[in-house]
Amino acid sequence: MTATGSANSKSVAVIGAGIAGMACATVLAEAGLAVEVFEKSSDIGGRLSTRPVGGTDVDIGAQYATARGSGFQAVVNRLVETGAAAPWQPPINDIRLDDDGQIERRDPWYVGSPGMSALARPITLPEPIHFGSRVSGLSRTSGGWTLALATDDTAGPFSAVAVTAPAPQTQALTAGLDPVFEAIGDVGMSPCWTHACVFERPVGVDADVIRPSRGAITWSARNSAKPGRGNDTEAWVIHGDPIWSLDHLEEDADFVARALQDAFAHAVGTDLPAIVATKTHRWRFARVEAPVGETHLLGCDGTLGAAGDWCLGARVEAAFDSGQALGQALVTRLRQPHPEID
Repeated sequence: MTATGSANSKSVAVIGAGIAGMACATVLAEAGLAVEVFEKSSDIGGRLSTRPVGGTDVDIGAQYATARGSGFQAVVNRLVETGAAAPWQPPINDIRLDDDGQIERRDPWYVGSPGMSALARPITLPEPIHFGSRVSGLSRTSGGWTLALATDDTAGPFSAVAVTAPAPQTQALTAGLDPVFEAIGDVGMSPCWTHACVFERPVGVDADVIRPSRGAITWSARNSAKPGRGNDTEAWVIHGDPIWSLDHLEEDADFVARALQDAFAHAVGTDLPAIVATKTHRWRFARVEAPVGETHLLGCDGTLGAAGDWCLGARVEAAFDSGQALGQALVTRLRQPHPEID
C-alpha cells in the first residue's frame, strides 16, 4: 500500500484513529488540508473499543465519558441529538467520599450508542483511513515526511505528521527527532486486563456497576444495561485492578479469565450463572497515571506533533482536547510560509 500524500499540497498524516486522532483530523480537514489517517487495527475508536462476544457487542475499553469543558460538551450534545450517545446513570454498589468527607459528586456519564466506539465514529471524515496500517518509523527529507509501514511499504510525502498513539508507541516513533518529545519518557501509564462475560441468565445483583475497593478487580459493569444495548442478553465487563494487572501482565489469558471471574463472583456475593461466551483482552497502556501536563507536543519546525490522553489525563475528553489542540497548532503552522513546507 502506497498512500498519495504530497508535501506540496500541505497534506498531513495522522497516526492513530482513536478519539484524539479523529479530533485532530477533523480540525485539519475543516481547515482545508488533505488528511490521511493510518490505523493499525481494523476499526476506529482505539480504547473506545466495542467487540463482539458470542454475538453480543460489549465495551471492553473505556466504559463512559464525561464532559467538563464546553468544547467536548458541545460534541457530546450533538452525539446525543443524533442518537450516537446517551446519558448513563447506573445504580452503583458503593458510596465514595471526597477529600472533605462528603459524598463524591460524579460528573454526568455518557456512553456511545450502540457501543462506546460510536463516540468516535461521528467524528470520522470522508477522508482516507488506512486500516491495518501499523506505522513503524518516520523519516524526513526536503520533500517532506515519509511513513515506514510494518508491511515494508511506505506512505508520503506529507507536509506534517500527527502521532496520536499511546505514549510508549509515540515515544518510539519520535525518538531522536526533536528534544521536545523527550518529555514522553516521563509519562506513566498502567495496564488493564479486561474480561467480558455473557451469561445465560441475569447475575443476582441489583447494581449495574460494582467498584470493589480492593482485590483483583477495580470495575465491573452490566454492559447490557447501558442505553442502546440489547438488554435481552446479560453481559458484564470486568476490569482488573492496575496493580493486579501489572503483576499478572504476562500471564496466560485463561488464567486471567478464571481469576477475574472468581473476583467478580466474590464482589457480587453469589455464584455466577452459566457462561455463554467470554473475551479476555490485555490493554498494555490503559490508563494515564502521570501525564505530560501540556495539551500537545510540537517539534521539527512545527511539522511533527504528538497528542493523546497521556498529555492531559486519564479521560476520554482529555484525548479529544489534546487531539483538537494539536490539529489547531498544525493548521496555524502550515498556513505560515516556510521553504521546507512550501
